[in-house]
Amino acid sequence: RSEAGAGRRQVDPVCGMELGLGEPAARLVFGGREQVFCSQGCLQRFVATPERYSG
Repeated sequence: RSEAGAGRRQVDPVCGMELGLGEPAARLVFGGREQVFCSQGCLQRFVATPERYSG
C-alpha cells in the first residue's frame, strides 16, 4: 500500500460509516466499483437490495 493512499476514506453505502483503508470488514465489487462495508450485516443488506444503496 502506498503512503499516498493511506489517508483515503471510503463510506459504507448501507449505514454511511466512514472507513479507513484497513478497516472494512467486507468488500464487494458491484457494477464495476468496489463497495466496502463495516460489517457482514451491512454487506448482507446491500446484497439483498443493491438498488436501494447503489446509485
